[in-house]
Amino acid sequence: MTKFRVGLLIGLAAGYYLGAKAGRRRYAQINRVTSSLRHHQRVEQAATAVSRARALVDLSRERVHEVVDPEAGWATTARQAEYVAR
Repeated sequence: MTKFRVGLLIGLAAGYYLGAKAGRRRYAQINRVTSSLRHHQRVEQAATAVSRARALVDLSRERVHEVVDPEAGWATTARQAEYVAR
């Protein structure tokens, strides 16, 4: 699914959830379902995977900035050698 579709579905779900507050029974039912989904093992695994991916991206950015000279726009040989020596 594209980002747009996911965002649209989340927006529709949030709107329906908030709109359902008018009916207390329906609101309670939706609240129970979302709570059970939040604590579902696969959802927690997906959240963990996303946080690990974000950490990996952050680490990669740091390492690239260590090797690449921001002013020149490319890696310098001294920095490359230092990075490889690690």
